Amino acid sequence: MACLGTPPIPIEDPADERLADYRDLTDAALRSRREHGGGVFVVEGRVAVRQLLASAYEPLSLLVDDHQVVLAADLVEAARARSATVYVASRGVVAATVGYPLHRGVVAIARRPVPADGRRLVEQVLGPDRPRKRPRLLAVLEGVNDHENLGAIFRNAAGFGVSAVLIDPTCADPLYRRSVRVSVGHVLSVPFARLAPWPDVLAQMRD
Repeated sequence: MACLGTPPIPIEDPADERLADYRDLTDAALRSRREHGGGVFVVEGRVAVRQLLASAYEPLSLLVDDHQVVLAADLVEAARARSATVYVASRGVVAATVGYPLHRGVVAIARRPVPADGRRLVEQVLGPDRPRKRPRLLAVLEGVNDHENLGAIFRNAAGFGVSAVLIDPTCADPLYRRSVRVSVGHVLSVPFARLAPWPDVLAQMRD
C-alpha cells in the first residue's frame, strides 16, 4: 500500500494564504503572470485531475469541496499518495476562492515543468528508441491562440495516436486551465514543445 501524506486540511476562509494559487482562475492575464512566475499550473475537474495524478507531472495540492472529499475519495487518496497537500472547504468557500461555482468541486495545482526542447522531442518520437505503442506521427500547430481550441486539438491528437504536438510561439499555453480541461487531461499525456525561431525552425524539423 502506498504511503499517504498528511490528512486533508480544512479551510474556512477563501482569503487563507494557503489557497493563493487557486485564486482568480478566470483572470487569464493575471493567471499567466502568476503561474509562469510561480512555476505552477491548474488542473480542473475529476477526469483531468485523475489524468494528472497518473502522469509524470508533479501534483502540489488538491482543493475539494466537502461533498467531493467523499465522492472523489479515490482522487484524494491518490493525491496524498503522491505527497500532494489536500485542502477541503465548503462549496461556498471554494467558489469564492476560484471566482466561480466549481463544477464537481475538484481542482489541483501542479508544478510546471521545464519547457521541452522541440528538436530533442522530435528525435525521441521519430527515432529508433521511440515507445513502440506510438506511431511516427506529429502535429504542428501555428497561431492556435484560443485555449479551448488548443485543448480540443490535444484531445483529438490523443485519439488519433499523435506522438507529439509542436506549437509555434503564438500558440496559447497548453497548460492553461481551460486547455487542460477541454483536452480532458490529454495535454498531460501527449508530449509537446514550442518551436522557435519560427518559421525557420520548420526547415530543421523537416530535415
